[in-house]
Amino acid sequence: MFSYGESLTRSLSKEDDIELERKVQRLNKTPMKSFQLENGRTIDCIDINKQPTLDHPSLKNHIVQRKPTSYGGEINKSSVKASPSPLASTRKSCPHGTVPIQRTTKDDLLKDRKITNAFIKAHRNIDSTDPLKHVNAGTPNLNRHVIVRAVQGEYHGISGINSIYNINVTGDKYSFNAMYVSNVYNSELNLAVTGTMVSTEFNHDSNHHLFVFWGSEKHGKSRGCYNTLCEGFVQVDPRISPGYAITPASVYNGDPLVEVKLKLYEDPASGNWWIVFGEDNIAVGYYPKDFVDVYGAATMAWEGYTHSGSDGVTPPLGSGHRPDHIHNHAAYYRDMRFIKDNLAEEIPRDNELTTYVGPNCHSIDDLHYSGSPKWGYIFFYGGPGGDCT
Repeated sequence: MFSYGESLTRSLSKEDDIELERKVQRLNKTPMKSFQLENGRTIDCIDINKQPTLDHPSLKNHIVQRKPTSYGGEINKSSVKASPSPLASTRKSCPHGTVPIQRTTKDDLLKDRKITNAFIKAHRNIDSTDPLKHVNAGTPNLNRHVIVRAVQGEYHGISGINSIYNINVTGDKYSFNAMYVSNVYNSELNLAVTGTMVSTEFNHDSNHHLFVFWGSEKHGKSRGCYNTLCEGFVQVDPRISPGYAITPASVYNGDPLVEVKLKLYEDPASGNWWIVFGEDNIAVGYYPKDFVDVYGAATMAWEGYTHSGSDGVTPPLGSGHRPDHIHNHAAYYRDMRFIKDNLAEEIPRDNELTTYVGPNCHSIDDLHYSGSPKWGYIFFYGGPGGDCT
């Protein structure tokens, strides 16, 4: 178990400390029920219509959408199922009419502030011809990416099945497997992201955890957050929520592999952007259309992303091994699909995808359509990290 005391709060100014305390009180609602997780965190079961995100001025009259009106292409109906995962099946469910919200601390908010700024900075050029240009300006080797990006168009969703592995991510380092949609309108970047994250600092254990993220940036000013650490994400499912631990993970050269199936898509009736998780197609929750402005997203991508933290040493990505054409050696995304105007899931064509790799650290290999119903469009990626200069 990892402690999460006052390590980041000691250097706060009095004014900042007061503001953080107010935010903590605003985000932590009175629960109908609470329970503790193995990593020491507390889950509060909050009335679905009184969850903290609905306190935002733009959502005061928002009516919670309890389920998607359409799953858009029936969630890969024609594809072979993802390998089964235990998915921390012992986690409790909240009572009917309530949803799980992880209790927030000031330490959480400080960590979120740091990694949110880094994430937005690392993705501010995602719509350009060189999305990795200037990613680390002034902070060499801080962020490392492998990206498979679709050609620019108008997208309404993205999906894929990702193999996840046990990797060692220590200190203030982060390792992400993610899918995102984004657009830039009137010089403002907007993006919505989902995937899994390994970070002992953020999650207080070494497991993969489901995460969601929204962010925007205009003229150097950014806003956004992970999970429910600010208003934005509307939680719907009574058991699976952002921060959910996925355990165990795959082992290098082992079988069976543990896979995570995710979809981020725009509901055709409501315009809300839903996150759907797992082989059982669990509608976790959504970003309201009026809050996260990624309508008609111009850019979408599958990626691996690492943040090296204070010592400048890059953490491992994927399985911690570079691709070598063996399916249980390196992480992969398979059955990659996107949604366009007709709301049907489409398999990319070769000329619709481009790869980008940050220098020296990680690799992408074997991006292709396999011809197999199970694998579909696929790529392998990852690397050990370390000193990547």
